[in-house]
Parts: sequence; C-alpha cells; structure tokens
Amino acid sequence: MASPKLKFKLHKAQLSVNIGHSVKKLVILCWLKVSELKQEIYKATGIPVSEQRLFNGHVELSNNRLLEDYSLFDKSRKHKHLVLEVRRFSGSFIRIVPGALCSHMLHETINEVNQGMKIGLVPNLTWDGTGGTYLMRDSHRKIRGVFKPIDEEAYAPFNSQKIVISI
Repeated sequence: MASPKLKFKLHKAQLSVNIGHSVKKLVILCWLKVSELKQEIYKATGIPVSEQRLFNGHVELSNNRLLEDYSLFDKSRKHKHLVLEVRRFSGSFIRIVPGALCSHMLHETINEVNQGMKIGLVPNLTWDGTGGTYLMRDSHRKIRGVFKPIDEEAYAPFNSQKIVISI
C-alpha cells in the first residue's frame, strides 16, 4: 500500500521589528519560538539575545512561547509589528514598558527613584498589610513611590509576610 502524500506549505511571514529609530524587516517561519526570533534579530543586527526584550503592543513576548501564540500571523491583522527594547544596563532599574502612555510627572518620579537606587538605596519593605509593599526613595532619601511585586501578593508563593493558604 502506497503511503499518502502529505501536502504542506512552509508558512513564512514578513515581520517588522522597531529597533530604536529604525525598522528591520525579517522573513521568518511562523512556528518559531520567540527565542529563535531573537537569534534571527541577533544575526541581522548584532544585538545579543540577552539584551533583547520583544513587545507586541504592551505585552512582552516570553522566550519559550511560539510566535503564533501571540496571534502575530492572523490574516485579519494588517500589521505584523513588534518593538524591540535593548537592555543596556545604564543603571536604570525601573523602566516603562515601550508604548505605554505615561505622564511627564511619572517619568520624572521613575528617574528620581532610579537615582536613589544608583546610590544604593534599596526598596524598604513595609510590615503593615498582607502582601509585599515596598517604599521607593529618591537620592535625597525622600519616599517617591510604592512598589508591589505581583508574586508577593497576599497568599502568593513569595509573600513577604509568609502568609500562605493550603487547599
């Protein structure tokens, strides 16, 4: 009995990646993982994979996910477009997600907190409440913001108050 012939097409797509003020157009296979796309970006630009963060709108793409998981290649989607943020460690500990709408005042506050962290001021854990809440200080030691890690919420695994619930 003859084996059936399987017909399939290599599904390729053109993807635009914003890198700073320039745009790179890459032709890629749709079933690539994000980590493999980052390898392709490295080949095209020389930017090391460890310094790359890819965003689809406000969502950062996870290295172990397929590009298809982010609906980048849906026929209804006109623009197949990602934003690449390059992680150059300049001492900025807190960054705003590319494309996020933020006020000038928020940008200033983040810069002030980064200055405080550059001189060694670490976030101070508060002990009231059930989840991890940290006070952020500027270089003058003035409290400028509050930070709440998502994995330290009440009953979460890394809760700073060690409050856990058993099910």
